[in-house]
Amino acid sequence: MKFPRTTIRLLMVIVPVLTLLAWGSIEAFGLLRLRARHLARATEHHRIAQDDRAAIQRMLAGLANVASSEQPFHVKVIQFTEDQARHHEQLSLKYQLAAFQPWVNVTPDPEGPQFLQPLPFIEPAEDLSFDVPADNNATH
Repeated sequence: MKFPRTTIRLLMVIVPVLTLLAWGSIEAFGLLRLRARHLARATEHHRIAQDDRAAIQRMLAGLANVASSEQPFHVKVIQFTEDQARHHEQLSLKYQLAAFQPWVNVTPDPEGPQFLQPLPFIEPAEDLSFDVPADNNATH
């Protein structure tokens, strides 16, 4: 088989084609890595949600042994754990969808549910200076 002569015109066609092939393969491998990362995050959030659901079952089973005065707190803990499980299930679905479209940007994760309300901000006192005794025995 006789190959065509290597001319400038032929090189002007071959070089861009090879460049596009190289760029496409680099992008494809990057998308595959991103897909794997999204699937790993989806799996992790799914595992956390399952652990939370199992913890809820254990807490419900042990709720009968708790004194009636402490039950409202335990019910709040169970509700919080349920909210946490729901939050992680939503994140798992988000990353599963992102794995099937790795070229689409993923929005930042929303903040999880809060168990206790944050404490109100306390303004610092006007003068926070402290009297530090001078160390006369210091050697330089």
